[in-house]
Amino acid sequence: MNRVLFVRHGETTWNRESRIQGWASTPLTGRGRDQARATGRLLRAAGVDRVVASDLQRARETARLLREGPQRSARYGEGGDAGRARGRGDEGGPGNEGPRGGGADAVGADAAGLDAPLSFDRAWRERDLGEFQGLDRSAVVCQRVTAGWESLRSAVDRETVAVVTHGGPLRAAVAAVTGLDVPTLAREWSPSNCGVTEVDVSGTPEVVRRDDTSHLE
Repeated sequence: MNRVLFVRHGETTWNRESRIQGWASTPLTGRGRDQARATGRLLRAAGVDRVVASDLQRARETARLLREGPQRSARYGEGGDAGRARGRGDEGGPGNEGPRGGGADAVGADAAGLDAPLSFDRAWRERDLGEFQGLDRSAVVCQRVTAGWESLRSAVDRETVAVVTHGGPLRAAVAAVTGLDVPTLAREWSPSNCGVTEVDVSGTPEVVRRDDTSHLE
């Protein structure tokens, strides 16, 4: 069966504080690591052949943990920036190798010029992100995710692929599959940490389940 299992990364320290993470190197919490391991057990039972992850730290750490265990046979690869969270111009790239726009390597919402810690979800609900200093506009992220989705879809060949990504790109991918408007989807759905969204790509792509967290209970 050709299918893609999207997984949002495990809980991070900044998730707990409702801070925009962008490209910051934010580690998983103990709960986030437990979520990743539980998701790994689900993916092994599902017969995942390949794991692709965003190149940001929290996604890489999640992917590493979900592949732990005696049945660790799935191939692993990084998906580059297609599944990357929306960045900020004053923030360093993956791993904070250096600033893209001359500012701090990793900054919080307050340091980015925002009045208070602001949730990633609220930013995604805004049609025009111009008020949020330094953030990629949603259209840019959607284009990046859609291109990555089409590339992945064409590469899936009688296999089950897990994609570890972020809330915004995950919604953009589901929007690309369903034809829904991203802001509308964002208003009704906030992806859970390590929630699983399954897309059947055997024919016309179809969302089979969305944000399944039963394995975390």
